[in-house]
Amino acid sequence: MNLLSNWRESIISRRIVAKFIDLLLVFIGMSILYPFGSLCGIVYMLVSDMIFSGRSVGKKLMDIVVVTTKNDPLDRYQLVLRNLLFSGTFFFLAFSIIGWILFFTVGLFFIIFEIYLMITNDNNQRLGDIMAHTKVILKK
Repeated sequence: MNLLSNWRESIISRRIVAKFIDLLLVFIGMSILYPFGSLCGIVYMLVSDMIFSGRSVGKKLMDIVVVTTKNDPLDRYQLVLRNLLFSGTFFFLAFSIIGWILFFTVGLFFIIFEIYLMITNDNNQRLGDIMAHTKVILKK
């Protein structure tokens, strides 16, 4: 039981650190590419898992990968769908101060909800994973 607990904690912590790395890249890009940075951030979050075949930059650095729940080949639709809701939170950032307020209220609530799902779900799936029938595992 302890081994299973350590595995779950490892996946969850790696996923959180990987997302933090990806978010850091997004915020750096948003700063550099102002005023189009929000749009670029949304696009990156949507397609980030396509960069390294099921791995974003953060996932590659944390040695984790997205796979389907049935071990079928991943398709682009699944990779975009699993990130659609999460990347949608960055849509708010395109709208000056009101957008930032919405991001830090609605957006952060959604992000916390996603983490809650990931912790409580048997396969460590967040809402995007459940919708796209994917999960994240350690890279073999």
